[in-house]
Parts: sequence; structure tokens; C-alpha cells
Amino acid sequence: MQPYNIIKLLDLPDLIATDLLILDDVYVFIAKSKKKEWECPNCGSITDKVHDHRWQNIKDIPIRDNQVIIRIEKKRYCCDNCNSNPFNEDYTSFDKKPRGWNHI
Repeated sequence: MQPYNIIKLLDLPDLIATDLLILDDVYVFIAKSKKKEWECPNCGSITDKVHDHRWQNIKDIPIRDNQVIIRIEKKRYCCDNCNSNPFNEDYTSFDKKPRGWNHI
């Protein structure tokens, strides 16, 4: 399945699906942010300086009775302008402390 089709299928407007792993009865979609730069929430300047990153797994609705997990590489950025505390990427696809997607 091509990345565009994965994004369309899962409704990921601010993420890029980079890989799909099929493990027994689980689909694991690997994703990362489309954006390379973020606005500092403290001073408003644009930064691309990555402080660190971590992986987050989010359960989605099943596809053909197979569990779906979205594995997202989330980055934290730091601002050279104001030296504020590192801040996280902000996605519209899910809540800040998600238990799942914002599917209706």
C-alpha cells in the first residue's frame, strides 16, 4: 500500500505514513510529522532545532477484524530565540494525551 493511500485511509492530515508492518492480527502503521519547523509557543519564532524524540503508540479502529496501531515518532523542539523549555509537536489528528483518534 502506498503512503498516500495509507494517509487517506486513516485520515492523517498532519502525518506522513512511512511504513506498514503486518504482525499476525495487528497492522502497525509507522508515521511522522509532515512539518519540519514549528512555532515556539512562548515567543512565536519558527524553529527546526530538535531537542529529542520519542515513539508513541495509538490504537485506532480495527480494519477487517485486525487491530490497528499508529506508531508516531514525536519530536520535541527547542527555541534558539527565547531559550524556553522544549515543546512538543502539536497534531490536529488526535488529542494531546490521546487514548485514540478523534474519529466521529
